[in-house]
Amino acid sequence: MTTNAAATSGPMPDSPPPQTTLQAPPMDFVGVAWQYLSTELADTPGRFDAMIRTLLACVIVTVTSMALTVPLLSVSLFVIFMVNQENFVKARVTALGIVVTATLGAGLTILILRYTMDNTLIRMLVCAGAVFGCAYIMRVSKVGILFSLVALVVVFGQAAADQMGNGEVLVRACLWAWVAVVYPAFVALAINVWVLPARPDQQFLDEADRQLTMVQDYLAALSEARPWQPGTVPKPSQESSMVLMRLQQACALQDKQSAWAGPSGLVLISALDQLTTTAFEQYCQSVQPARTSPAEHEIIRLCRVELANIQTALKQRQPLRPRHAWGTTLRTQTLTEPLKDIVRALHFLFTPLTMHESPVLLEEEPLFTHDAWVNPSYLYFALKTVLSTYFCYILYSAMNWPGIHTCMLTCIIVAVPGLGASTLKGALRIGGCLLGSILALLATVFLIPQLDSLTGLLLMTVPVLALSAWVTAGSERISYAGLQIMFAFALAVLDHFGPTTDLTEARDRLMGVLLGVTVSAIVNIYFWPDSLREPLRKQAKRLMTAIDALASDSASAQPAADIAVRRLKIWQMITTCERGLSERLMEPGQKISDRSGLTVMAQRWVATAVRAVTLLTNAQWDHQPPGTPSQTLVSDLNLQMDVMTNWPSTAQEASS
Repeated sequence: MTTNAAATSGPMPDSPPPQTTLQAPPMDFVGVAWQYLSTELADTPGRFDAMIRTLLACVIVTVTSMALTVPLLSVSLFVIFMVNQENFVKARVTALGIVVTATLGAGLTILILRYTMDNTLIRMLVCAGAVFGCAYIMRVSKVGILFSLVALVVVFGQAAADQMGNGEVLVRACLWAWVAVVYPAFVALAINVWVLPARPDQQFLDEADRQLTMVQDYLAALSEARPWQPGTVPKPSQESSMVLMRLQQACALQDKQSAWAGPSGLVLISALDQLTTTAFEQYCQSVQPARTSPAEHEIIRLCRVELANIQTALKQRQPLRPRHAWGTTLRTQTLTEPLKDIVRALHFLFTPLTMHESPVLLEEEPLFTHDAWVNPSYLYFALKTVLSTYFCYILYSAMNWPGIHTCMLTCIIVAVPGLGASTLKGALRIGGCLLGSILALLATVFLIPQLDSLTGLLLMTVPVLALSAWVTAGSERISYAGLQIMFAFALAVLDHFGPTTDLTEARDRLMGVLLGVTVSAIVNIYFWPDSLREPLRKQAKRLMTAIDALASDSASAQPAADIAVRRLKIWQMITTCERGLSERLMEPGQKISDRSGLTVMAQRWVATAVRAVTLLTNAQWDHQPPGTPSQTLVSDLNLQMDVMTNWPSTAQEASS
């Protein structure tokens, strides 16, 4: 990294300082684990409501299944956790997908068993073919999660056929399994729609208000001459913009005529992103109060009044109207660059969209990837999934231990592209299953012998379900563990219609999970390893192409909505690359020093990318060619991304 680039990039103040060599900081496992748990388990907007919705649906389904002796209560609770999404629009889509998938899976299983019930080898080959097809579609389609459920149903039918051996009993079991999946989906959907409903439009406005409040806090600290100190204010991130984009898409599904479902929403998201980023930068540059002049203090005061006006308009769902002529301020006032960016963002936000004839909207993700039928890595992924699944099947059949058939299900569940993502999902599955099994053990030993009614059963299970629901309502870095806590506990305690002190289910499930994760890890490491290095390189190339296009078109006139879309597309690419880099950290075989070095470089790269895109967007808004700082930043981004995608080989070459 060149000295000139580091001087002009203006990285975020919380990012690591430039250094010639990347060394691993001292690692404190307990401290890191505590920080991770405190961050992931902290309360966030809507998390408590999500827990209440999940808990209420679980109680209704538990009482219904126990009263009517509907089997597979653990599966029913699993479905509830899957249907309960961040808003009722996504819950509706998920519930419909689960019903269709359950019907397709049950029908396919019965059809396969109809012709292969008496021949184990043919049944295994046909089921393996079905799993292969489902795994392939899982990898190439955006609805792949539905086919993963079909594969799970087929594998479950394969295991049940070996244990039951009677065709009529097996068909009845498949039909009861369909009931155990479908009716909880409708119960969970009804709860999501009628009880504390999470409406996408309201979530969009709440998140926008939160970001505006963050900007207000930055400007308030600036106007009160409070010097910047690391950690005193929250640091903005591009993930906030991605949250708003997801909510905007949900708003479009809820009501296509929504005020924020079209270009106005994209302009608001882009303006909020620039406001949070530049306000944070302006605040952090004011190390001494004297650096902010009286004229700038007046501009900051006007900005705060305008932000309060925007917040009021959003809460009252009224059109946004400016109280100040921000275009005149841009032309007549001499401002520091971050403060000028804030004024520019406000002027950008209030630009009338009626001037623009056909703003370009964000395109939807295609149903299949563009290389779905030509890329051999998808074929290898499906082969690895089948190989690990049926190796587990042969292994537990040879040991005559059918209780660990969950190892087959585990191989399909952890089948995600990338060694790092698969490792993370396997770790969350093991951790959640272990905690759920411990809770089931404690309940079986100390509580179940004292139970004599359904009320007592609910009093015992509600705290565990609440804990699981709270964890599941968190970010994707921990949510899967909550699902496993619930499932391990329910499988051992709730799959019987009376008190039981048998811990065999919990033991077998835990052993099956450990076996499935281990086999999947070995197969993924030694058979066609799916490292993220090459996909990251391709993503980085697309990102730099988009940034170069932004730089080349900055002098041409562009509609406000088009500028917003181009900026948000680049944020999507940056977030995708950042997520890919974090998954690369989880890939097995990397040293701690390599992971620490990659983390440092990723933080520095994100800070540089944010500043580069901000400068280029400003130049495009002003119809000016990109300046030397932005050009230097773009070239610096190319160098940094090349080093990161080849890490740690580049670090080893540099050290040698």
